[in-house]
Amino acid sequence: MRPENYTLVFEDNFLDCELNENNWLRQQPWGVIHPKGPHQYYDKDSVHVTDEGLILDQKYKPKEIEHWNGTKYHPDYAVGLVSSKQSFGYGWYEFEAQLPTGRGLWPAIWMASFDSWPPEIDLLEGYTTNSKGYNIFPFFFKRRVKTNVYYRESPDFPVKNVKGKSHWIWKDPSNHFLNYACHWEKDFIRFYYDGNLVRTIDDPRILNTFNSKMYIILNNAVDPEYKYSISPFQLSEFKVRSVKVYQNV
Repeated sequence: MRPENYTLVFEDNFLDCELNENNWLRQQPWGVIHPKGPHQYYDKDSVHVTDEGLILDQKYKPKEIEHWNGTKYHPDYAVGLVSSKQSFGYGWYEFEAQLPTGRGLWPAIWMASFDSWPPEIDLLEGYTTNSKGYNIFPFFFKRRVKTNVYYRESPDFPVKNVKGKSHWIWKDPSNHFLNYACHWEKDFIRFYYDGNLVRTIDDPRILNTFNSKMYIILNNAVDPEYKYSISPFQLSEFKVRSVKVYQNV
């Protein structure tokens, strides 16, 4: 659990019914569309703050977008994404969130470096696939909610990832606000779901590559593998009630 000697260095509880533009961008720092995911784009109108917190929605909203490289894309789906303007190093990262319902969704809470990719820490990646929820039948409490990290041992080596792992969560993450936390230090990365330790990564070959500060990304998204299972009338909402970062300062 969070060490008692850590100090709160960042907090957003989304209480003002509008996004704090000093804390967040409504897109990735590099743009609103990823060339490897041209089926969706990051839409400023898909980011809202209400009395339930930060709302990141997904909806059918076709649009032509010209990428910075001059390529024109025609994504069908608008999704909400925010990325923090501030980056952070070792510490305790804590989020209170409720996952969206609907087909073909891919909500995520993750961190990436401003300087290069990888490294990347995926604290949460949810997959609804062809269903509308996250249950893995017949394991009623095992969910398609995963942790993952991406790393590169040196600039000349290929990108690697620690295989995404589904976790047991007793409460349905699409019906409840749950606490998701990551404790990232030099010697380990630990993931906690609703107060329970679900995964530890402590391989020095991996951890040695996590030596730069990272910014926080929260997003709803469409899983490209299941995009054709989504109804044009589907509207999903990923809700985040708080974001906190504690560090040993």
